[in-house]
Amino acid sequence: MAVDALGICKYHTTFLGATLPNFEDWSRVIFYNTGLEMTPEEIWDASVRANMMERLFNSLL
Repeated sequence: MAVDALGICKYHTTFLGATLPNFEDWSRVIFYNTGLEMTPEEIWDASVRANMMERLFNSLL
């Protein structure tokens, strides 16, 4: 969910290879592109909330 929320292709993430970008790298990407300082834990928390919103929305259908 975190990668989807960042708009990054999930095939270029650590989920498919140990040397590919991880949450620490995404923190820098967010900072360089927006100026927002987010820790990996904050990115994880935001993705958990987004996932919950998606599940709640789908449960209403």
